[in-house]
Amino acid sequence: MRILVTGGAGFIGTNLIKRLVLQGHEVTSYDNYTTGKKENHIKGCDYYDVDITTCTFEVDFDIVFHMAAIARFYNVYGPYQLTEGGYTTLIGRWLKNIEKGLPCEIYGDGSKRRDFTHVDDIIEALIRIVDREKYGYIFELGRGKNITVNAVANMLNIKPIYKADKPGEAFATLADRTEARLHLEWDAKINLEDYLKTI
Repeated sequence: MRILVTGGAGFIGTNLIKRLVLQGHEVTSYDNYTTGKKENHIKGCDYYDVDITTCTFEVDFDIVFHMAAIARFYNVYGPYQLTEGGYTTLIGRWLKNIEKGLPCEIYGDGSKRRDFTHVDDIIEALIRIVDREKYGYIFELGRGKNITVNAVANMLNIKPIYKADKPGEAFATLADRTEARLHLEWDAKINLEDYLKTI
């Protein structure tokens, strides 16, 4: 199939393209490189430096994966994750801080709960949507289990610095995988603690 991935040089886009190329698809990436990186390019994909808000689509694609947007998934982590900037998530930022010998910060008392999901699980769900032609559904793609930010600090064996809470942040995030289980026979399988042991 001819597949377009917008935001293809970003975190999730890169992991998705890697899988699509491996499956033998003809893959194109559109990315304006605001957060995407050229070092993320995967051999076998055609990359274009364009802004999707102003470009015209002159090629017909069978499938479009729209990854060029503010995050719609839960707290995703794994290969190619952002480690700096405004769009990084807690795992990427903390791993970078640990590497640099910098403190890790928690906003609030650390009791907020987050649904941490490995990018390989997200990619598997996206591939199943195409393979099973399950278009038009709204799928919540997440681990379906949440843990406190303090628990993550314990997994990494760090003593974080606590700062004033950020107003407006949700206390807890938790995916409802009912639709994904029903239509995709999908469940997230990778545990955060197991991943962190491999770092």
